[in-house]
Amino acid sequence: MAEARKAIVPLDVVPAGETVLLQEIVGGRGILSQLATLGFTPGAPLTMIQNFGHGPLIVQVRDARIALGRGEARHILVQVDEKTAERIDPRFVRRTFVSRLPDA
Repeated sequence: MAEARKAIVPLDVVPAGETVLLQEIVGGRGILSQLATLGFTPGAPLTMIQNFGHGPLIVQVRDARIALGRGEARHILVQVDEKTAERIDPRFVRRTFVSRLPDA
């Protein structure tokens, strides 16, 4: 089996135009419930529509565009590809290895 690298970052550092995969929401029941109600569930693809690096950001989740504060977005951990990870400040990137089946 081959190993693939994946990078996990908080949603608030993802550049505009990138599509990422939601991995985990870190927080208490309140934030988990609020974000799940809005459609933020593990495995959901998210597209960053607007992120100026300060103030609120806009994310497309399922068929809706949602404005989130930076504090809320920091609770959302997403998987990005290596090319995107290289564009993000390394202090925010956590890399892990996952096993995958060999290509047929």
